[in-house]
Amino acid sequence: MNTLQDTYKDTKIGRIPKDWVVVKLKDINEDSLLGGNYKNGEGEKGIPLIKMGNLGRGKIKLNKVQNIPETLVYDNIHILQEGDFLFNTRNTLELVGKVAIWRNELPKALYNSNLLKIVFNNSKVHSTKFMNYVFNSDLVIKKLRGLATGSTSVAAIYNKDLFKLNIPLPPLTEQQKIADILSTVDEQISTTDKIIEKSKELKKGLMQKLFSEGIQHTEFKDTKIGRIPKEWRNTKLKELVKINQGLQIAISKRLTKKEEGAYFYITNEFLRKSSKYSYYVKDPNPSVMCNEDDILMTRTGNTGQVVTGVTGVFHNNFFKIKYRTNLTNKDYLYYFLTLRKTNKRILSLAGTSTIPDLNHSDFYSIIMPVPSIQEQQKIAEILSEADAKIEREESQKEYLEKLKKGLMQQLLTGKKRVKV
Repeated sequence: MNTLQDTYKDTKIGRIPKDWVVVKLKDINEDSLLGGNYKNGEGEKGIPLIKMGNLGRGKIKLNKVQNIPETLVYDNIHILQEGDFLFNTRNTLELVGKVAIWRNELPKALYNSNLLKIVFNNSKVHSTKFMNYVFNSDLVIKKLRGLATGSTSVAAIYNKDLFKLNIPLPPLTEQQKIADILSTVDEQISTTDKIIEKSKELKKGLMQKLFSEGIQHTEFKDTKIGRIPKEWRNTKLKELVKINQGLQIAISKRLTKKEEGAYFYITNEFLRKSSKYSYYVKDPNPSVMCNEDDILMTRTGNTGQVVTGVTGVFHNNFFKIKYRTNLTNKDYLYYFLTLRKTNKRILSLAGTSTIPDLNHSDFYSIIMPVPSIQEQQKIAEILSEADAKIEREESQKEYLEKLKKGLMQQLLTGKKRVKV
C-alpha cells in the first residue's frame, strides 16, 4: 500500500482520490427485486426463508431460520443464488439498511419481502463482495440511517431514496484488490470463530466429564443425580452456601454517572453488556453489596445466568451466593452452577410461567457432587485454563475485527491506496 498525498479531490461525500468517482446507486444498478410475501411455517421441515433477522452486518446468520412448506407455491426468482446482494428495507431505526451477500450457506433458500436483492452493472462494479464492504462501511451506514423514515421500532428505506444514495467508487481493479484484502481478514475472523466454537464445545464436554468422573478415579457409584466417584459425596447446596436476594431500587434514585460514594448497580442489562443502562446508587444496605469473591446468579427472568468478579450493589433479580470455604472451592462452585445439567435443573425449578422465578428453598435443594477441597481446586484449575484459552481466542478475534474496521475506513475512502 502507498499513500498518495497530492492526488485527491473534494466531493459532496468528502475527499477521495482523483481517479475515483461518486455515483448514485441508481447509476450502477442493473436490476432490483423484493422477495416474496411468504408465510413461514411452524415446522422444522420445508424450504428455508431468509428474513431480516437473518441479515447481519455483512453476512447471513442461520441461528434462527424459519421454513415455508414444501407444498407452498413460490416464484423461482426468489430462490437465492451465490453472491446475491440483499438489502434490508424494513426494520428498527437502528437496524434498517443492513446488507449481506448470500454465500450458499444452505443448499436452497428463498428470501422474503422485507429484503431487496440488488443487481449491479458489472461494467462499473467488480463484485457484490466489494459492494458488501461498501454498504457496511461507517460512511454508508450513517447515510442509510439518514434515509430511514418511520419510528424507532418500525422504520423503512424506500427505493426512491435508496437509489439516490451517493457512493465513492474506485476503478474496477482497485475494487477487486480492496475486496480481496478485506476478504482475507474475514476468512481469518471466520477461522477464529470456528476455533472458538470448537474450544467451547470441548470445554462443555470436559465439564461433564470432570463433574461425573473427577480426576484419576477408578471406582464409581450410582446416585440419584448420576454416576460419581466412590470417594465423592452428594450434598444439597443448603449445607454449602448461603444466599441473599438483591434490592430493587427505583429509577428516580439511580444515578446515571458515578459520583463519590456511589456504587455500580448490577442489573440484568449488565449481563447483556449493555452500556445504555449503567446505573449507580449511594448509601446501599451492606446485605445487597457484593465483591469480586462473590457469585451472583439471576433468579428470575433469564434465570440461571452466573457471574463473578464484579463489585457493586446487586438487583432484586439476583441471588448473591456465599460459600463455606472449608467445604467448597469458589471456582468449583461457579463451574458447577454453569454446568449444562445444573442449568436445566435450575430452569425446571424456576417454573414455566411467563416470568420464571427461583425461590430460596428450591435453590437450596439442588444437589452438588462434592470431592475433596484439593480435587475441587484441581478441577477448577483445569476449567480455568480452558476459559483462558477461549479468552485468548476471543481477544484474537477482537483484534482482527478492529483491524478490519480500520482497513475498511482507510481503503473504502481512499485514504490508503492499494497497488494494482
